[in-house]
Amino acid sequence: MGKLKFIPVLLCMLSFKCIAQFDGSTLSGRGAALGKASATLNDFWSAMTNQAALSQQEKITVGISFCNEFLMSELSSKAIGCAIPVSKNDAFGIHYQHFGFSEYSEQKTGLAYARKFGENFSIGLQLDYLFSYINQENYLNSHYFTFECGIQYMLSKSVKFGFHAFNPISIKRSDYQDERIPAIVQIGVQYSFGEKLTGVFEIEKNIQANECLKFGLEYFFIPAICLRIGLATDPVIYSFGTGIQFGKWKLDIASAFHSILGLSPQLSAEYKF
Repeated sequence: MGKLKFIPVLLCMLSFKCIAQFDGSTLSGRGAALGKASATLNDFWSAMTNQAALSQQEKITVGISFCNEFLMSELSSKAIGCAIPVSKNDAFGIHYQHFGFSEYSEQKTGLAYARKFGENFSIGLQLDYLFSYINQENYLNSHYFTFECGIQYMLSKSVKFGFHAFNPISIKRSDYQDERIPAIVQIGVQYSFGEKLTGVFEIEKNIQANECLKFGLEYFFIPAICLRIGLATDPVIYSFGTGIQFGKWKLDIASAFHSILGLSPQLSAEYKF
């Protein structure tokens, strides 16, 4: 890609807050279909977006994920991860995520640990290594270390509370204008309307942006297949998708729709050993 083509792509990333993909919101196809609400979910990929969910993993699981923002290859995210339970209450996880293209990219490697205290309360912590690359003169590659943490708590059989914070210390990215990687906090509630229907609501606050409200519904019309819809408010995004379970495999397909920029398809898959 030539430098002239690189400039509008970078402007697009800056304008629509796609430049900082370190928060992990693009990992889960399930979460993407639910308006990107992930604080209360407890499947494999949610263990990478709220580490407390990692303690719910009962078997060694591996997964891959792909997201193509607005059908632009330059705004694609790819991820691979693994969850390793070591006891009934403890588990480790590791994942690698890549965002961008040859002229600009961001990478994140995370190592997580989670512990379950009883049947209702879980807590998780993840150490992150972040790497940024710009293929331009006078720009240096950047390396950062930070952390993220999460909590999940079952308030009742039907209601779950979730909390997640990415980079709460808001580490400095550049001395120029004191540029920092943003701290992002998510607080969510999940409610089960019986065995087939679940609703999620979440508030996300990025310290460099307005609050974002997220809503989602998940309906299992048969045990192995579900349908999902979602909505996020800043920017306004409509989402939908499906989840399919077959044997040891699980496949989640989703797409988000922006009224101006169009569709952002996403796919995540996992395999339980």
